[in-house]
Amino acid sequence: MLFGLSGCLVDFGAQASTSDTPDDEHAQLTPGAQNALKALRDQGMPCAWIDELPEALSTPLAAPVNDWMIAAPRPTAGWPQPDACWMALMALNVSQLEGCVLISGDPRLLQSGLNAGLWTIGLASC
Repeated sequence: MLFGLSGCLVDFGAQASTSDTPDDEHAQLTPGAQNALKALRDQGMPCAWIDELPEALSTPLAAPVNDWMIAAPRPTAGWPQPDACWMALMALNVSQLEGCVLISGDPRLLQSGLNAGLWTIGLASC
């Protein structure tokens, strides 16, 4: 299971659209994410988060999930190229695409997931 970080797991864009340095206030899970992630964790589902934010921004935002969810390696090709999704799946030691899902609110990341051959779930933002 792959997740977009900002705009999916954490709502960084809405809370700090002008911030260059996220703090603890910004590293809060979106409503409902904690319960969903706990269920996945309890099932032993391998999960990774993906983001295009600079590492200095994305690392603090991922603090609530860093104890069990890995960060996807950063590819050289940007979205909507499929590289980020493939690299994340390789980091999770996934052996086949069947059953792999990407959840994101970013249209470019969703297209990346489709280009990688994944099922995708798009989240609408208000």
